[in-house]
Amino acid sequence: MALLTKRILGMTLLAASLGMGAMKADDTRRATFNLPVKAYWGDVLLSPGQYTMWIPVATHWPQVVALSAHGKTVFVLAGIESAEPQSKGSYLELSKVNGSYVIDEFSSGISGKLFKVQKPKVVRN
Repeated sequence: MALLTKRILGMTLLAASLGMGAMKADDTRRATFNLPVKAYWGDVLLSPGQYTMWIPVATHWPQVVALSAHGKTVFVLAGIESAEPQSKGSYLELSKVNGSYVIDEFSSGISGKLFKVQKPKVVRN
């Protein structure tokens, strides 16, 4: 039974990685921001610096966000999605939890989507 579970998990991870490689970015929806402190987006720790962010074109759930900085690109889960009125502005909301900064939410004004980001295990405990 454990072997079957490992195989299913392995096939799922392989399919997910192939799917991410096939996604193409929508260049009209790129944004840049400067992160002044180290902050967690879910379980991913982001270093301070200038970031380019975009939401890759996807036809499946969960939605991911691509973040590029320091010559590297990471894909993070966007979070729990809800609708909000469209606006011209977008933002990231940070808070400090147990001495670490975490990104609580990401609002995409152009798409009218609000993403609530789960706090990482390392700061919840």
